[in-house]
Amino acid sequence: RPPVGAVAVTKALCVLRGVEPDKVVCGQGEVDDYWGPGRRNFYAPGKAALVGALKACDVDAGFRDVLARLHQFAEDTSFRPNWVRRSGRASEKVCIWVLALH
Repeated sequence: RPPVGAVAVTKALCVLRGVEPDKVVCGQGEVDDYWGPGRRNFYAPGKAALVGALKACDVDAGFRDVLARLHQFAEDTSFRPNWVRRSGRASEKVCIWVLALH
């Protein structure tokens, strides 16, 4: 499994870009898994795909919608750069970017 901070940042990117999660069956029933779709959409194609996804976020077009989608991350006390940094500098920078959008 990837680091927890990387998973949190990947979920934020998926939510922001409208990427649907995979449904995974576990002990609690069916849960959303954003790691697989995030990896396929942002990481597997290479660094250019991630940078392109970040640049393609048109927050001005639907600003209220973007704020609503990012609110869950802004309220999450574990979604903070100093915590996410443990997963890597890239995760930290994307976390800062997501919080700045909010």
